[in-house]
Amino acid sequence: MMELKRFIAENSREALQQVKENHGDDALIISTTKVGKKTEVICAVDESLDGEKAPGTKTNATTPPNASSETSVAKNTEALRDELSSIEFSEQLGRIVSRSESKKPSKTPDINELMKTIQADLSDLRNKMENQANTVTPINKARSALNSFGKREKFLEKQDQLADSISKLLEKQICSQRHWKGINVFYGMPGSGKTRTIESIISGIRDQEDLSDCNLIEFNSSEGSDLQNFGNLSKLSEHFNVAHFRESNPINLMNRLKKLDESSRTFVEVSYRDLELIRHHYLKLNELGVNHFLCLAADAALHSMRKIVDTSPDLLQSIVMTRLDLIPEIDDLLAALADLSGSILAVYSHTSNDDLASVDLPSGTIANV
Repeated sequence: MMELKRFIAENSREALQQVKENHGDDALIISTTKVGKKTEVICAVDESLDGEKAPGTKTNATTPPNASSETSVAKNTEALRDELSSIEFSEQLGRIVSRSESKKPSKTPDINELMKTIQADLSDLRNKMENQANTVTPINKARSALNSFGKREKFLEKQDQLADSISKLLEKQICSQRHWKGINVFYGMPGSGKTRTIESIISGIRDQEDLSDCNLIEFNSSEGSDLQNFGNLSKLSEHFNVAHFRESNPINLMNRLKKLDESSRTFVEVSYRDLELIRHHYLKLNELGVNHFLCLAADAALHSMRKIVDTSPDLLQSIVMTRLDLIPEIDDLLAALADLSGSILAVYSHTSNDDLASVDLPSGTIANV
């Protein structure tokens, strides 16, 4: 039967010497550990061979092997077991040795068999730990619920911010919602209100100051680019007596913009089908200090946003919301904008601007405004 023995000495050499003197070279060293300033060595020995000392080992000549000595050894062994019970590693290893002996009661456990048993137990422990880590505990569920609640709170907060932004913007005419200095490029789906927005801005500026620094530019890349392919900015230029240009080539548009005075107010209308073409020149446009705006008609915003998200999601950060007077409520619109982290920079509504539609745009051209 295998038993664990414990030896403590000043150093490992002396402890190992004690093991050899008491149990010979057949003792199996299990562990060597520093205990304070001393060294502890734990070994496994076969008690059935305890009376058969290995050559060169010391024996107690005054204590012959009889029944009383066997009883004494048993008591000492039991005491040693109690002492080792406080040592977690030794206890666990003792259990492993016992299991190994129960499988082979008549043989001394082989070191390889012991190692296989230890490895199997460690593998089982590892599997249990992995299963525990993969189990969703109540605290993880609570944490997930809190995260979802936090996201929901931020979403609702964003909706409130958008609603508050719209309310504040509606207190002013669109010409006063921003300074509109520099180059302002308006994109949007057909019917999104690009032309009407530009008209309202210029009309408001005219009431306050001279329009001599205003410029209107239409960009349309349609082949031929005859007059019917362009929108209605020409009508606005006639009405307000401001400069008006048409461009069908991005390079020509860049050159035109470079010639403009930096302090002027320039309004560029880009047809939706040319959005991707213009975006290829975004870097050069940004070098010119261009302000990009996406016109979204409130009554068709959800449909428009789906298309814009796929091509130019960054434009959702600079929205000019139009036709707000045409929808009964905007909760769904605010929810969609909050979900896409959109930002509203200006608002245009018939009911908030007295001089809208001051220009009689030809019927049948509403798709271009």
